[in-house]
Amino acid sequence: QFFDPFVQERVGFLAFYLFLCLVLFGRLNYLRRRSFWQEQHIRLSSESVTDLNSTMLVAAAALIFLAWVAPSPAHPIEAVGRLWGRVTKFWQPVLDDLGNAVAGLEGRTIGVSYDYYGDTLELGRNAATGDTVIFTVLATSPKEAPRYYWRVRIYDQYEKDEWSSSSPSSRDSSPDQPPLTLPDVGGVNAAEYTFKSNQPLITTLFTPPNPVWFSRPGKLLFVRASETSLEPLMFRADPAIRAGETYQVKSLDYNPTEKQLRETGMDYPAWVAERYLQLPENLSARVIELAQELTRNEATPYDKAEAVTDYLRNEIRYTKTMPEPPFGRNTLEWFLLDYKEGYCNYYATSEVILLRAVGIPARLAVGFAQGEWDVAQPDLWTVRIKDAHAWPEVYFPGAGWVQFEPTA
Repeated sequence: QFFDPFVQERVGFLAFYLFLCLVLFGRLNYLRRRSFWQEQHIRLSSESVTDLNSTMLVAAAALIFLAWVAPSPAHPIEAVGRLWGRVTKFWQPVLDDLGNAVAGLEGRTIGVSYDYYGDTLELGRNAATGDTVIFTVLATSPKEAPRYYWRVRIYDQYEKDEWSSSSPSSRDSSPDQPPLTLPDVGGVNAAEYTFKSNQPLITTLFTPPNPVWFSRPGKLLFVRASETSLEPLMFRADPAIRAGETYQVKSLDYNPTEKQLRETGMDYPAWVAERYLQLPENLSARVIELAQELTRNEATPYDKAEAVTDYLRNEIRYTKTMPEPPFGRNTLEWFLLDYKEGYCNYYATSEVILLRAVGIPARLAVGFAQGEWDVAQPDLWTVRIKDAHAWPEVYFPGAGWVQFEPTA
């Protein structure tokens, strides 16, 4: 008598047992996450719970099925590696969708890496909280900057309370390549920043606003501005970066004066106007009227941007949690004119849309605020999950993209 694991009946029981184990593992992980969300006063909608449970069941069944139908090869380790590569490539869109279901809860996508911000960003109901350290950064800027922003990615399309990126180009990147040529900010010295990750695994790099060189190989997502220049939108490292590892980014730290910005005019290049003036189809007429009212007496795009920023900082109260908008109400109209409370996603989105409504190109940047300054080491910043942030960037011909801070 001996046990043969390949008897058909036993294989069936084994498959069922493994399926139950995967479901149980997923359920326990969900319950642990739910306890954390409750501690952070984060509400999970019934639709998101349904999406999570459904995806968990489908994922478990798919993994068991793939294991069932996979042949037994002569070199199992190599075959498993190839199979896992095919499985993860197929399954990654599903993981991205699952990540979007909870992106407003923790500000990151779900998957093998701890990357923050997915392909889409909802306005959400809760601001990020918590003291977990995400990364530290040593900033060696050649001149004093008014404030630091650590960018993860750029969004340009807004519809139905959700941001997305409209078909950026991509290319492989390596440290051996020459620095990128950016439009509008030529002739500026590059400063170097050293980032140290505190997350188990990341692929999407944190960068300053105008990155031109990366010490890691990977893939660059960008918008082509001309034959010789491009606009970087985000960078994915390959291989991924583990906790404790560092990488360097060189960035053009250009801080134009108010006088320079007032003199830039409105002669926007085609690549900017085509991409960064989009307005949502359901934009409220009251929001357009507000944009016109706020900027009517301002002569330059810079002064108009300042007027919108001042309105948001002075008239909107900061809060970390948001209720559902009243049924049938336009979210931005309700936020700007009635509820008048919100957090960075709402402030930044409002400024972008209000400026676009009066013909000024703007876009949404997401990442992290500068974090906590180290008194003992003045150039070192510690960035925590509570520093997750969204902000508007406004385009000025000849000066490029300038960050504004409407969040009170």
